[in-house]
Amino acid sequence: MRAFGIHLKIERDSLKERKRASGQTLVEVAIMLPILVSLVMGALDLGRIFYWGIVMKNAAREGVYYLSSNISDCKATPALVQTRQRVKDEANKNGLALIDGEITMVQGTCPASGEPVTIRVQHTGTLTIFAIFYPSIANLYQTATMAVQ
Repeated sequence: MRAFGIHLKIERDSLKERKRASGQTLVEVAIMLPILVSLVMGALDLGRIFYWGIVMKNAAREGVYYLSSNISDCKATPALVQTRQRVKDEANKNGLALIDGEITMVQGTCPASGEPVTIRVQHTGTLTIFAIFYPSIANLYQTATMAVQ
């Protein structure tokens, strides 16, 4: 019987240890979970910044391509209406909403045939994870240049 009593004591002790280990695991998860969530959200924000950059570059290319072929849009009143619309359409197709003020022609005057024309697209976006700590805004811009035909 004595051996049986020792056996029961060993089982009780191992049960206490398991409960203690389970509580320790819960504390470790509670400490690590916010860190892991922050890392994942930061990676998502970084991915969004790169995605916005690609979309903006493609939109700037679309705008400069249109403007280099249709320089009369530069001379129209108001100027660059069709070019801005092309840029906004390209960005909207990829989920980025731009406004007219974010699309500009770098040159002050309309370039002549053979001269370069540059379109600049800029966008201000809010980042998710960094907004927890301080208001975080990503100011991004992309340019594209092409010779007027």
